[in-house]
Amino acid sequence: MHFLPGQPVENNKHSSVGLLAAYTKDLDGGHKVIFGTDFEYTEGELSEVQSNPAPIFGGNPSSAFIPGVHYDYEVDATVIAPYIHSEWQVLDKTRVTAGLRYEYTKYDYTNNTDSREFGTRYLRPDSGKDTFSNLSPKLGLVQQLTDNTAAFINYARGNRAPQTTDLYRAQIGPSRTGGADSETIDSVEIGVRKVGEGLQYEIAAYHMKKDDYFFTDTNNENVPDGKTNHTGLELGMFYPFNELFDIGANVTFAKHEYDFNKPGSGIEKGDYLVTAPKRMGNIRLGWNVTPVTRAELEWVHMSEYYITDGNDKKYDGHDVFNLRASHDVTNNLTLYGKVHNLFNTEYAERADFGGGGGGDYRYFVGEKRYLHVGASYSF
Repeated sequence: MHFLPGQPVENNKHSSVGLLAAYTKDLDGGHKVIFGTDFEYTEGELSEVQSNPAPIFGGNPSSAFIPGVHYDYEVDATVIAPYIHSEWQVLDKTRVTAGLRYEYTKYDYTNNTDSREFGTRYLRPDSGKDTFSNLSPKLGLVQQLTDNTAAFINYARGNRAPQTTDLYRAQIGPSRTGGADSETIDSVEIGVRKVGEGLQYEIAAYHMKKDDYFFTDTNNENVPDGKTNHTGLELGMFYPFNELFDIGANVTFAKHEYDFNKPGSGIEKGDYLVTAPKRMGNIRLGWNVTPVTRAELEWVHMSEYYITDGNDKKYDGHDVFNLRASHDVTNNLTLYGKVHNLFNTEYAERADFGGGGGGDYRYFVGEKRYLHVGASYSF
């Protein structure tokens, strides 16, 4: 685990079996009801062992990242989730969707280590069982405005039971076992879409609120009860100028913010989430050179974003251009090529900042300019 100062070795495995079952009933008047159940059973195990000596920060060995067995446990997980989904044609041009999903999650956890606490960082909970029950409703309405234009509004609640690592790869401090609860996100979305000939588009605005958000802050400390707000606008469009040229775009403008304070971490209500850009998008200009040959120039934009919880360090963003072309030699054979990063821009696929005593900028470096060519044949 190169991203942790002690660089421990993790081994994990799991075996699972699942079943997805659904029954659909079409009703008179264009209505429809679906009854279903999702089921999964998993047996998994994980160990984390550090052989390296404790790292040295400021001339002193770190007492947090010490050698030895950090974690060694097994978990049997059962998930049962019945649901109902319905669609109702209440008027000729008005359709309502409604649904409800109940999810039951059970973890049967076995600790294979001797000590509950190891050093000043690692917490190995006692063996036991944890259960979580979550109810997720949804409600939506689609209003047909014209033959090819419709407006829509949706409400939904999403739930996620804690991951086993949230509960059992715990830390001494606020994330002790039982401290993590199911994450919940409530969302409202409103928009309009147009399909068919000529201009095609979809515009949607949304607001989401998340509670009991479990994450690791930039000080490498687990936070089990974070709260966040998400507000944004998304646009997707395609427009053919004529038979030769067309343009397409996908753009998003968003604010992803913390909705709580965490003393000592730098997190304050209203700060932006780490690696949460305000703008992302791509624009594609297409040229149908001949009926069987097409070229496309793409501009990919990523705005700046913060890489620390206190919003005091950031990545400046980037703009990358790609060029693609394809040619149908026959009905079955197609030749294609792509120049990635046309102007050989230096950029990062993702940037962050490592916390703790070894804090520093870290980049997952984007690829330099390269040419990729190939062929596909369909039978």
